[in-house]
Amino acid sequence: MAFVAIGKNLVSFLTAELHETNVDAARNVSTWIGSCFLTQVIGAFLADTYWGRYKTIVIFLLIYTIGMLILTVLASLPLIVDVSSNSGIRRVALYLGLYLVALGTGGIKPCTSALGADQFDGADPVERATKGSFFNWYYFSVNIGSLLSGTVLAWVQEDIGWGVGFAIPMVLMVSVASPCSSPAGRCIGIRNWEGVL
Repeated sequence: MAFVAIGKNLVSFLTAELHETNVDAARNVSTWIGSCFLTQVIGAFLADTYWGRYKTIVIFLLIYTIGMLILTVLASLPLIVDVSSNSGIRRVALYLGLYLVALGTGGIKPCTSALGADQFDGADPVERATKGSFFNWYYFSVNIGSLLSGTVLAWVQEDIGWGVGFAIPMVLMVSVASPCSSPAGRCIGIRNWEGVL
């Protein structure tokens, strides 16, 4: 949801808040989206070769959260302090936040569905059926999140404020992912924890 919430309306944010031209904003958004998909190769490599899926998700979730926090603060900053929209520091910090989100996306997207699938025993017929149900609900949730990001959050960003529009997906991401990445969440039922913690 966070990735889609940023990407759907990012051209509008760059043109309205940083006063970039449509051409520059579209080029920057295309480069950012390409980076989000390219970093998935890095995340998958690290998960499969060194860290395992769980540790990769936890590390990249932290990076993702820092990037979302930077974006939320920068989008809220004009409300707090009178800051020039063309401030070089603001521009650098914004792109730092965006590319931290891209890096975080790269570690989370290739690992979440695979880690979920690891929780089911393929030899057990009941768990095999449950695994199919897991993927149905997983992709249903992903698509509902994309729908809400493209409609409700885009409206929030445009009509209520960019800071609120970036804060909502950040809070949702952290609130959903934190229990799964905490040591307590590990004890509740994650079967294949790959020696982490």
